[in-house]
Amino acid sequence: MKKDSQWKTKNKIKVLSLLLTVSVIIGAGCSNGSQSETVELNPRSIKTEMIKKQKIGAPIEQVAEVKAGTTLDVVAKANGEVVNVLKKRGEYVEKGDVLFIIDSKQAEIVRRKSEVALQSAQETLKKAEDDQAMNHKNLLDEVTRAENALQNAKQDYNKLRNDFDSGLSTQHMIDQLKQSVENAEMNLKSAQNKLSANDNSNSLASYKTQLEAAS
Repeated sequence: MKKDSQWKTKNKIKVLSLLLTVSVIIGAGCSNGSQSETVELNPRSIKTEMIKKQKIGAPIEQVAEVKAGTTLDVVAKANGEVVNVLKKRGEYVEKGDVLFIIDSKQAEIVRRKSEVALQSAQETLKKAEDDQAMNHKNLLDEVTRAENALQNAKQDYNKLRNDFDSGLSTQHMIDQLKQSVENAEMNLKSAQNKLSANDNSNSLASYKTQLEAAS
């Protein structure tokens, strides 16, 4: 029985080897053929859809505190107690936006004092201008009187010289009138110098400076 089983096994191995050899020969013959067959494939239908927006999923959110790389200090132009804050930390602001409100009581007092000082400076300057105008008028009148006095003194002197030629006056009288003419000329020159000094003086400069400071 054992020999019969071994014989059957050997015969199976031979049959398998023969079949393998035949398969190799057939495959070689097919590959060495002069013509090759073309296999046509039938087209397959493709399903298409219109392009449209579609949410893929819920957006990812993350809570964090963002800090600026550059920070600037905002300096108020006036001191005081903050009574109202209009902008919170992190809010966007633009140039000219009011960030907070300061108690204005002290500022109102300072402004009122400045208004009083300004009004006082204006009145002082106006009075100085009026005084200068009045001085100009008085000095101009003084020049006019000095001119008239000199003209009268010259007329009297000329008349007295004519009388002297006629024997109606003395040399002493002529000398006196000549001195009067010289005095009148000196008075006129003095009045003219005063008028010129008044007009060319810069006496209003200090008052104008005070007005500018108050403004």
